[in-house]
Amino acid sequence: EGRRLSGWGRQISSTSKLFDTVGTAVSTETVRASARKIGFTATGLALVVPLFIPTFSAGLFGGGGPGGGGGGDAVAISNPIVDLKRDLTRGRDVPLLRVTTQDRDPSYLRTTVLDEFDGKTWKPSGREIPVEQRASGPLPRPPGLGVSVERSEVDYQIRVSPEFRSSWLPTPYPVGSITARGDWRYDLDTFDFISAVRDQTTAGIDYQLTAIQVRPSARELANSRPAADDVYTPYTALPDSLPTEVFDLARQVTDGAPSRFEKAVQLQEWFRQDGGFTYSLDRRPGNGNDDLIEFLTAGPDGRVGYCEQFAASMAVMGRTLGIPSRVAVGFLRPDPVGPNEYVFSAHDLHAWPEMYFEGAGWVRFEPTPQDRAAAVPGYTTAEIPSLTPDEFPSSAAPNRPQDELDRPAESLDPGAASGGSGSGGNLQTMLFVGLGTALVLALLALPRALRVWVRRRRWARALTPTAVAEAAWSELRDSATDLRLPWDDTVTLRTRARSLAASFGEHDWDESMRYTQAQRRGPGANPDATHALERLVTYVERARFARTVEPVDSVVADVELCVMALRDGVNRKRRLRATWLPTSLISNRGADSGLGADRNRPMTEAGVDHAV
Repeated sequence: EGRRLSGWGRQISSTSKLFDTVGTAVSTETVRASARKIGFTATGLALVVPLFIPTFSAGLFGGGGPGGGGGGDAVAISNPIVDLKRDLTRGRDVPLLRVTTQDRDPSYLRTTVLDEFDGKTWKPSGREIPVEQRASGPLPRPPGLGVSVERSEVDYQIRVSPEFRSSWLPTPYPVGSITARGDWRYDLDTFDFISAVRDQTTAGIDYQLTAIQVRPSARELANSRPAADDVYTPYTALPDSLPTEVFDLARQVTDGAPSRFEKAVQLQEWFRQDGGFTYSLDRRPGNGNDDLIEFLTAGPDGRVGYCEQFAASMAVMGRTLGIPSRVAVGFLRPDPVGPNEYVFSAHDLHAWPEMYFEGAGWVRFEPTPQDRAAAVPGYTTAEIPSLTPDEFPSSAAPNRPQDELDRPAESLDPGAASGGSGSGGNLQTMLFVGLGTALVLALLALPRALRVWVRRRRWARALTPTAVAEAAWSELRDSATDLRLPWDDTVTLRTRARSLAASFGEHDWDESMRYTQAQRRGPGANPDATHALERLVTYVERARFARTVEPVDSVVADVELCVMALRDGVNRKRRLRATWLPTSLISNRGADSGLGADRNRPMTEAGVDHAV
């Protein structure tokens, strides 16, 4: 199914024409737009304008109904959790993927990850997929995977049937390298691969990858440290509407388990054996709060469902226990069709939970009963050796923050530190440590200080209205560059402004929502900044094209308002990097710090900055 983009080309007010793109078809790489009249006498021209689309709308997972269009035996994935039931219950088992690999057990190919639960359904959160994160070579180390965990690599060649249309590439998890034809990109948090071009699907393509087979031991998982806050907070988030019965049941099922990993194993066994659950496709789709309670409650209509309910319920219960959890959707197990060749079909579609343990990263669990999933991961059945006294448990004290390190307090005995050598050595050591720390802090603060100096110098040298206008535009350009937002000096001012306004964010909103609501980003998210940007564009146009231009007092304030809106439109990591590692200091070498016309080198290709 093609993905639909929304939130673009909307006019910002009833009188302003700044972002009017009526009749424009939007693509993730290029758009054909009709330019508005510029000046007093120019006529409208048809232009090919490269746009950097910062977000895909949530319509990516909506489509025109379950599965979208198509007929016959075609399988289209537009809404992963809805289409799962449809393709499991359809009549003929349609072959979808042919895999060639030396892997003896090529099971569990993921298409995407559902990492947000809003009380109604599980869905993918925001995806950051800049152009440098293409599926065209080696990938960085997966989140949380330490160097000491046992692993190996195995090659895969995957050929997709023309009948299988998906916006995500099916891959094992994790992947070490991949080469796929077309513009496919990956997110650093989820390591799923999403199409960056409208109407690009998996139908008929083939690609190669190297899968990393991670083999953590049960001991390593049980002894894992608590997750860092940037993993713990988003992946344990739950809606306020979640019934308290779910919290109580999760604690009841896992009572007595000494570590987070062992609690996860108890949840898995409860769903598969101890809880009296039955696997059946007769249950209606759904994993909202009401569906969850019905599924978890024993009774005539309870504890019956298929993989969607098992995976979603275990992930929710894991989050109530403070275990970072999410739902993966993909393929379970293929049929062998020849030497090292396997075929995944429509009836192999499956869902399972992934849980995070520091050192091993995201690991798979299998709560669906053996009627559907015969085997479970080996580390969930292995015996956990007893800990020695010098080892720490992974379970935290009841009131301790989940991201605190389990580290014994260091000795406070002064004699133990000095070794009886007197205070002179300690003083000298402290002096060197203090000087070294001050030097490191100074080096870390240097890029930020340079960026502040450039900004002040730019405004100080802008002594005429024309210079003020160019300084304002250059400061806006550098601020966008620092935030890793795409910028192209080859397009018109108003085209550039339209793309900037699409990156505006609403001030003081919950960042954990990760841009899943369209109203949180775009021109409508910050009307004041949008109008300020319109004033700046008008002022720069007059400075460049009019014979004379009058000074305007609000230019600096308008720039600051636009920059604040751009910062509100990106996540905290990008804001921190923009403050402490501003890339405009490097990309603008040789420029005159904003005086004169923009001379930033144009970007050579369009990029997608965010996808939902």
